[in-house]
Amino acid sequence: MNTKSIIKNSLIVTSVLLIGMQMVRPKKNVQLVESKKDIENVVFVPENIKLILKTACYDCHSNNTKYPWYAEIMPIGNWLNHHVEEGKEHLNFSEFATYSTKKQDHKLEETAEEIGEKEMPLGSYTIIHKNAKLSDNQIIELQAWVDAARKEIKYQESL
Repeated sequence: MNTKSIIKNSLIVTSVLLIGMQMVRPKKNVQLVESKKDIENVVFVPENIKLILKTACYDCHSNNTKYPWYAEIMPIGNWLNHHVEEGKEHLNFSEFATYSTKKQDHKLEETAEEIGEKEMPLGSYTIIHKNAKLSDNQIIELQAWVDAARKEIKYQESL
């Protein structure tokens, strides 16, 4: 075989694989019914905080991901799906009520740390989702809400 036929065959095989990958799609992370296990059913979440959470956190940390157009292209869609599943393993605001009160408190504590250190939302996410990048004021608002939510959880636990 000469070099041209090796390249041609490689391109054909690669094209067939890429086309075949488009047929296998991961299940979308979209919950049709509002969850009774949502964080809003555990602690008070003011409207300004809801907006920040939905803009900067919920795509990876809830049961409702808003998918960009490129999520339809495999293997990018598979990579995004894996990323969302990994995010939900760490913290899922839609399933927050299923956590023990100790775990709820710890997850909120971690949330305040991650946003305070600007580790969340991930830089790779905010490159494309510019509106998810948290301003210093939003970080302060979120941290104040987390403090209040943690106190609320501890108060509920003491009842």
